[in-house]
Amino acid sequence: MDGLFEGYGVYYFKDSEKTYNGTFIAGKIEGEGEMNWADGRQYYGQFKDGKEDGDGTFTYANGDKYIGKFKEGKMEGYAIFLNMQEYTKRHGEWRNGNRVQWLSSPEVINVETSPIKKSSYVWLNNIYITSISYF
Repeated sequence: MDGLFEGYGVYYFKDSEKTYNGTFIAGKIEGEGEMNWADGRQYYGQFKDGKEDGDGTFTYANGDKYIGKFKEGKMEGYAIFLNMQEYTKRHGEWRNGNRVQWLSSPEVINVETSPIKKSSYVWLNNIYITSISYF
């Protein structure tokens, strides 16, 4: 298709040292995929026009996780935040990439019995499912 990426592929961004694994449509990162940065950050979820957009999970370099919605590459809406140093989860609200407020107090996560342990997302028949309800 005119030399543009189409379908599933892997692309390495040399300038920012990140790697994308996922779908391309007409040369753009689009649909479901995973972005991995050299410093350990990771995003897994939906992309639109090359940006995180839709449901996704962002893992910080320290292991903390944001599980929720993204809009034009930024965290947006209600989400769950997992603090993996303190083993707690909280519900919060984000706008334009910034946390606006916490909506719950920290709740302790039992990492020994949690079914998600290190994984926090599942895609099943094009439906994004998080395992958070199991905590």
